Amino acid sequence: MCQINWCLVKRRRSLDSHSPPPSPDPPALLPLSLSLSLSLSLPPLLSARPSWRAAETAILNLVGAPVVVRDVQVGPTPKHTMRTNEVDPPASSATASSPPPPPPLVLLPGYSAGAGFFFRNLLPLSRLGLPVLAADWLGTGLSGRPPFPLQATAPDGDATRVAAERFFLDALDKFCEAEGIGESRPRGKMVLCGHSLGGHLAAIFALEQPQHVQLLVLICPAGLPEQPPGWRDGLHARVVPFFHRRAGFSSRSLPIKKRGVTLIGRL
Repeated sequence: MCQINWCLVKRRRSLDSHSPPPSPDPPALLPLSLSLSLSLSLPPLLSARPSWRAAETAILNLVGAPVVVRDVQVGPTPKHTMRTNEVDPPASSATASSPPPPPPLVLLPGYSAGAGFFFRNLLPLSRLGLPVLAADWLGTGLSGRPPFPLQATAPDGDATRVAAERFFLDALDKFCEAEGIGESRPRGKMVLCGHSLGGHLAAIFALEQPQHVQLLVLICPAGLPEQPPGWRDGLHARVVPFFHRRAGFSSRSLPIKKRGVTLIGRL
């Protein structure tokens, strides 16, 4: 599923004697442009390996809550799917049936990672009263492997970067449509959380599609080397109160690490 998932399965093997032993580790990472091209286009589909699905099952068994796993159709072919793990809020944490419904929290991993990266976060975040969805980007993890629009020899430049971004962002747009996420859609706007390269893509998506995003949270985002002015004030003024309301906290602040979180704010 992803590198961290393989490591976790190795470490947790002793917890489940019935789990099949993991296959050998994936090969070492290639340079970004080459590895993206190869990993997204090489047949047969890497996501079809039974050992990868066994790794996913082993990790999700550690979540501590029921996980709904599905392949969300995001394009015209069977290869255009995004693997998604969803945990609903516990009954004791769920908001009463009064509208509007709680916004879904969508977690997007970074480069060389997958939805399993968040397996320890799914249950705690769902206790805030939010449905939590962790998704593998198209072409990664257990998502489908449609043809990638670029070759490893593509020249560097804005056109190449934009073409690569569009591969992922167009799929995310279709994901929101399929999941009913967005303004005037059944699930409403989402809280979008991206880590590393997922943060870079999430930020672009929020700028392009603000009608889908209620709140944007970036964790160590790629492509954003400097913290925006006043980000800490905004964090405590907007993000912290939002999660306080969902969790029913009455305190004014929570201890938050100073590094690794960049606030964009409400859109």
